[in-house]
Amino acid sequence: NPAPKKSQEEEFGAEVFEENPTQENPTFTPPALPDVHFGHGNFPDATQIVDFYHAMEHLQIPIEALMGEADVKRINRRRHHSGKILHADGPERIIAHARKEASKIDTIQDVESALGYFLRNLRQMRYGEFRSRGYLVGSGVVEAGCRSLIGKRCKQSGMLWTEQGATNVITLRCINASHRLDAFWQEHLHFKANLNTEPLKSAD
Repeated sequence: NPAPKKSQEEEFGAEVFEENPTQENPTFTPPALPDVHFGHGNFPDATQIVDFYHAMEHLQIPIEALMGEADVKRINRRRHHSGKILHADGPERIIAHARKEASKIDTIQDVESALGYFLRNLRQMRYGEFRSRGYLVGSGVVEAGCRSLIGKRCKQSGMLWTEQGATNVITLRCINASHRLDAFWQEHLHFKANLNTEPLKSAD
């Protein structure tokens, strides 16, 4: 069977996807450790960031290894660390503090195991550095953007998409939502002009 004919929107989106110049390396904000590996494999040039709120959930594990469960001190400790982890060396300071406390109460092995998530992801938890560069450290905005930009356009009743067709349309929507449509048109016209710079052949 012949491939379904593309709509004008899909055709135009295909040009957008092809011509749009590469922007600054994007930030990939995964919600869980397996997705960090996914990010490295699929976005090797992107800045990988562990979702801040997911990191805070994992912070419960070493705190409970040190202080037990359902304790007021434990809740206060988590609140204190939630501010500390946002500093440039926050994760390293939390690890060092937990190890120091564990050495006093003979729970080193349990705490060290609980700290594994942080030890494996230190590079993706440089929240102080990321925030100074204007990066988001939580995935909430990204998830909301996916719902409004992608879900609202591509998940309406009865819609069926090819991967390429959806990519083309979504690319166009992202450019428009990012207020880069004027910049795109300039690049688009420049791209088209370059196609017409080939010298004309003599009629002789």
